[in-house]
Amino acid sequence: HEFAKQVDSAMGHVSHNSLNYDEKENSGSSLPVMFELAGDPRVLHALIGTITEHGEIGLALQQSLNSEDGLDLVNVCEELGDSDWYKALFYEATGIDWETVQAMIIKKLEIRYADKIFSAEDAKNRDLELERELLESTLIGYVEKYVMSS
Repeated sequence: HEFAKQVDSAMGHVSHNSLNYDEKENSGSSLPVMFELAGDPRVLHALIGTITEHGEIGLALQQSLNSEDGLDLVNVCEELGDSDWYKALFYEATGIDWETVQAMIIKKLEIRYADKIFSAEDAKNRDLELERELLESTLIGYVEKYVMSS
């Protein structure tokens, strides 16, 4: 009940049409990385929906670990499908396309795992600045367009 009140309050907060953002501190980047969720309430709806669906996946996993019945694949597939719907809503609301995000993540992993093989050492010793630079350079056009249209 309290969570629903917080969501309602947040949705009221995003109903205005101004979009304020802060530039990333100390990065030299002009990419607006933090901004109020204003202009298109579907962004907040998509993010909260995704969180909710992933929480339900976590519950399904927890129940399977505490039960002899195993994992309820029907339920997990439903929740994953719902999560996909929320992701599609996010991409539509922001103008970011799924293919760009997937290509960006592949490039990030190529930086992280230069030998194209997972290693715990590489996972721990990531070049987060280089990864962030790649992420920002990939999305800058989308973010600027979203900021300008909102």
